[in-house]
Amino acid sequence: MTTLTLGRVLRKARKEPGQEIGISCVNFDNRGFTEVAPDLQSLTNLTHLSLFDNDFVEIPDLTWKKLIKIRLENNNIQRLDHHDLQGCTAVEELYLDRNSVEAIGNIGHLLCLRVLSISYQRIPQDLVFSAEFKSLIAPQLEYFDISGNLIADREILHLLTSIETLNVRDCGLADQEAFLTMVSNATSMRELDFRDNPIAKNRKLKYICVALRPSMQKINGEELSENDRIQANGMRTVLSRRRQVTRPVRHGGVQPLTVQSSTPPYTIERRGRILH
Repeated sequence: MTTLTLGRVLRKARKEPGQEIGISCVNFDNRGFTEVAPDLQSLTNLTHLSLFDNDFVEIPDLTWKKLIKIRLENNNIQRLDHHDLQGCTAVEELYLDRNSVEAIGNIGHLLCLRVLSISYQRIPQDLVFSAEFKSLIAPQLEYFDISGNLIADREILHLLTSIETLNVRDCGLADQEAFLTMVSNATSMRELDFRDNPIAKNRKLKYICVALRPSMQKINGEELSENDRIQANGMRTVLSRRRQVTRPVRHGGVQPLTVQSSTPPYTIERRGRILH
């Protein structure tokens, strides 16, 4: 068991004992640490903590009221719930990629959280989200990376009402209609990555997404080109035309039915794939 102590922090920062109040950033990556010592509590002005590539099995349980960014990628952390970060309620960015977290529990106390990255958890089953996370945290996230995880609970995607950057690469997404509903509802979305999903086989999906969200700037890791915009404009015209559907009338023939603009046009066609 290797412990990160205040003495180590002071030596790296070239500070004398008693000067720890001036330390705002702690970076001890790839050192084999498994825990932090209680004396790190004295780092009252700590705002950034980076401990990725270590051997932590849980998030350090200390109170840092000014901490806003935590990096704990590539450790062995197995949980994220109401026990964690109770004393760090100012946290805005949390990076837990490549750990072994099976479920995102009730972290409703992290009311400042805007960035959450939990890609490629080393678990054999679907990543699970608690009801508290979905109701309290998901709607406030601006950046969410869940790539490389199996996501059975697709409701989580529809709750990301403030999302600007979303990475769902390699998440097993196969329901194109549900995916497009999410894109349509995410009015602030600027960046989207859906590579390596079954839905990505539709080469026109990129243009449909831009047609639904003209403010999009980057899709699948690439900035949108002028040609992408032209293709999306053409797709927008097609989608607009599909707002006119027909239905049988009692006395024979058909009667035009205008779908309100609030209804996504792609929800009309349910018997086949959209825009082959």
